[in-house]
Amino acid sequence: MSRLHNRLPITLATDDTSPKFNWSDYAGGRVYIPSGATMTTLTFYDAPSYDGTYLATYNEDNEAETMTVAAGRSYPLPAKLFAAGGLQIRANAAEAVIVSLKD
Repeated sequence: MSRLHNRLPITLATDDTSPKFNWSDYAGGRVYIPSGATMTTLTFYDAPSYDGTYLATYNEDNEAETMTVAAGRSYPLPAKLFAAGGLQIRANAAEAVIVSLKD
C-alpha cells in the first residue's frame, strides 16, 4: 500500500488568504500548533474541488466546524472533512503551523 504523505509548513490566516489544500488525494491529517503560538481557534472551509468555491463547513447541528487549539499540541483534522475536494483552515490569529496530510 502506497502512503502519500505531505508535511506542509504554512502560515494560517484569519481570512480567505489562508492556504488551500487539494484534499482529494488524502484521507486524513493532523495540524501541529507550535509552542508559543497564540491562536486558540481553527475554522474549516471546504469546496467540492480544489479550485472550487470555498464555503464555511457546518456540522449536522448547523454550527460552524471549529476546533479549539492550544500551543504545543497536535490535533487530527476532522474525519467529516474527508469527502471534500478542497480544504482551507483559518485561524483566529495569523501564525505558522505544520499540516501533515496522509492518504
